[in-house]
Amino acid sequence: MRMKWLAAGVVLAGAALPALAQQQIARPTHIKIGQPTTAYTAEFKITRVKTLADGGTITHESSETRAADSHGRTMTATTTRHESGEETTITRVFDPTAGTRTWWTTPGQQAIVTVVQGGAPPSCAPGEPQAPSRDERRISSSQDLGTDAIDGVEARGRRVTTTTPAGLVGNSQPLVTTHESWMATTIHPTLIVREISDDPAAGKTTLELTSLSLSEPEASLFEPPQGYEVVRKEQPPAPCPVTAPGGLAPAQ
Repeated sequence: MRMKWLAAGVVLAGAALPALAQQQIARPTHIKIGQPTTAYTAEFKITRVKTLADGGTITHESSETRAADSHGRTMTATTTRHESGEETTITRVFDPTAGTRTWWTTPGQQAIVTVVQGGAPPSCAPGEPQAPSRDERRISSSQDLGTDAIDGVEARGRRVTTTTPAGLVGNSQPLVTTHESWMATTIHPTLIVREISDDPAAGKTTLELTSLSLSEPEASLFEPPQGYEVVRKEQPPAPCPVTAPGGLAPAQ
């Protein structure tokens, strides 16, 4: 009798395994780490604060929309409100397949399409020749800030600190500039969800995520407005930038 119960238990366990496997396969994987999505539309708020000698501050705010589609194209549209109340938007589009960079201003009448000779820009993979630094007297260091939830999105942070020695640009004391960026780990690999730059000379600039959609963006976001004159230009491929420890470009 005991053997019969054991046999029955084995049969039941074997029958349960396929069902368990099906449940595991059915779990969503579209935001799994290591399998980023290819499309998104994100909106940001940009705040620039400059501190004056008397302790007062000057604050400017603008907005920015960034998008990427499943074809690899990326778009950035930055909107600035002027003192007159009017708004100006500068839109930049990069198409890696066509090897083109396009930009236009709204309001405006013309779109500039720059075609990189020989196709898309170089990949700048590790080991390739890199352009010399503009000024090697500046000292840069990089710090991994780990992962955190930024505005509900899992992101990995990195801080680059650059020190300009006294006397290099007429400064009586060393100038320390920091640039902190948080990149999404479970969405598009180029999506920044927060960015903070603190420069003693220029002030502090903060970019904060305000909304995010993982749907395929409208194709019109990557094309100049109807009626715009399209002017095409060519330029040679740009050299690979020098990178700081951790792979980030050094602050300029």
